[in-house]
Amino acid sequence: MKEQNNPGLKSLFASLIKIGCIGFGGGSALIPVIEREVVEDKKMISEDEYNKDVVVACITPGALPVEISVGIGKRIGGIIGMIGGGVSMTLPGVTFTLIILTLLSVLGNTLFKQIQFLSIGLGSFICCLLTAYIISSLKVARSRGAANLRNTVIIMLIVFTLTCGKNIFKIFSLEGTPIFGLSTVNVLIIAFFWILFTHCHFSFTRVPLAVALIAVYLLCVGKIQLISSTLVKDSVVLIMAVLAIWGLYQSIIIGGSGEKVKNSHNSHIKRIFKEVISWFLFIGVLSIPAFIIHPQIINFLANGFGSSLASFGGGDAYITIADGIFVEGGSLTESQFYNYLVPIVNILPGSILCKTLTGISYYLGFNLSGSVVLALVFALSGFAVSVAASGIVFCVIYHVYDNFEEVEVFQMISRWIRPIISGLLLNVLLSMFYSNLSAGSTNGLDIPIVALITLFITGLNLYLLYAKKKSNLVLIIVSAALGLLICNVITQLI
Repeated sequence: MKEQNNPGLKSLFASLIKIGCIGFGGGSALIPVIEREVVEDKKMISEDEYNKDVVVACITPGALPVEISVGIGKRIGGIIGMIGGGVSMTLPGVTFTLIILTLLSVLGNTLFKQIQFLSIGLGSFICCLLTAYIISSLKVARSRGAANLRNTVIIMLIVFTLTCGKNIFKIFSLEGTPIFGLSTVNVLIIAFFWILFTHCHFSFTRVPLAVALIAVYLLCVGKIQLISSTLVKDSVVLIMAVLAIWGLYQSIIIGGSGEKVKNSHNSHIKRIFKEVISWFLFIGVLSIPAFIIHPQIINFLANGFGSSLASFGGGDAYITIADGIFVEGGSLTESQFYNYLVPIVNILPGSILCKTLTGISYYLGFNLSGSVVLALVFALSGFAVSVAASGIVFCVIYHVYDNFEEVEVFQMISRWIRPIISGLLLNVLLSMFYSNLSAGSTNGLDIPIVALITLFITGLNLYLLYAKKKSNLVLIIVSAALGLLICNVITQLI
């Protein structure tokens, strides 16, 4: 990164806080939002550097937008930027969560209603940026030739077809279960296995075997689970993992990268050590007040860290993990978790993992002391571990990836990650559309009306983006204002 292009940490943190305030739609939805802010508008890092951070974030457990922010911050400001980047992205959503948890009993459902109307406008803004990202991916592919454009479109359509089932069924109120409806992690497993094992080259021995294994895997993990045997699924995953590792090993040996990896090994180990220690110090400092009040916080921090590392597959996956660890473990009641915390984290912007873990620690402190002040002290420690867990695993995997970056298969991953992400974002578009429909119908608006509002605000955003070259801030203000205004007016009229 050239010094003259470095806008400084204050600008970075301000940008990430702004994104955190409008970060509806989950981790994947924020990929184009962050890119437009830090790559296109502010030019903090290059597109290649950003794509590298996205690749690493996609192959690691934890909160994806937090991990990307950690990577950007580390490039710009070292350890301070690394920690500040993760905190800045997470802080708005966590703050909103804690405010609502403390005010909910006073304001009741009124606050929820306005937040949901606001989310309709901001959700439409996210739809605009998702569309812009997909268009940009197609333009990049076209610049590389007709063959690259064709392959990009094919990859996008395959990924969309494999993931869209659940949202299609919800939007059109279809009965039954979609054949596939795969999660992001399922798609990435298939993609990385194909690249690592086949090296994206046709082989009469490898390609048929890869196709057969992927077919069986799809039948095992699809929503309808045509093959329900756990033994078959585990066996296929194990075989795929072994073949992927073998393919990676061959790529390293054939590419002559072994010596380079060996020579840079010690340097990476030292940096990993410094970064991991910094993250644990971050947890320790923010957890001191809670530890002084109640040493039981140590057990919670260990469970919170482990639950974050087990979170591979997005916010919905983490809610399931949190239920098993914290609700069944007695940190909070089932009513506190499902009647209050889960609805709040789903309607607010930001990482579901970070908001959920912070909210759980809030309830842990409240249940132990009966005091809102002490609950907020406990929430501070939950916030720290939620950010640090994602930061630690990202930093470790980043250095591993950086060690192997010149290996052919990793260059292929960098080349094809954008079409894969674009295919996933086509499904996220459907998810955002359904979220808007759900938010509107919950508050008495007809579904066709909410659909028209969403399409209108999205279309207006695209016009302002492409025709008027307006900034993100203008689009955000317009979207939020229209969402609140139109929804409230229509609610009063009906």
